[in-house]
Amino acid sequence: MSLEKILVDDFEILQNGDEYAISFQLDDGMVFDADFVYDGRNCAILTRNKTKAFLLINILPTFRKKLSEAKSISVFEEKGKEVVNAYEVEIKHVDNIPYPDNFEKDTEDMLNKLKEDLGEQEYDELVKGLVKIHGQSKK
Repeated sequence: MSLEKILVDDFEILQNGDEYAISFQLDDGMVFDADFVYDGRNCAILTRNKTKAFLLINILPTFRKKLSEAKSISVFEEKGKEVVNAYEVEIKHVDNIPYPDNFEKDTEDMLNKLKEDLGEQEYDELVKGLVKIHGQSKK
């Protein structure tokens, strides 16, 4: 039996001290068996019930080292704003998941598209505003 492979690029990684959680939209019934595999790079694989594998891509660089050192992660599966499944799974650390680490290229492409859509002046104003907000949040 082969696993159904599902690409997931819309998820959140949450941190509370040394504990980590991931949340994403999924309403797929009860979880009887789950594995979380991570290689310290761009993506992780969450398998559910030995039938589906979710490839979680574009993990932010700020979380990569932290996830590489974590022993487990809580998973929150959501439908809309409601959590429909929550469970903790041990992180299986591996040397390499065969998926390209395109985070920087994808980010650059997204920013270039945004600049093209907004125009250079509005894009520059947006970036200045974001930098200002980021600076205020560090205080």
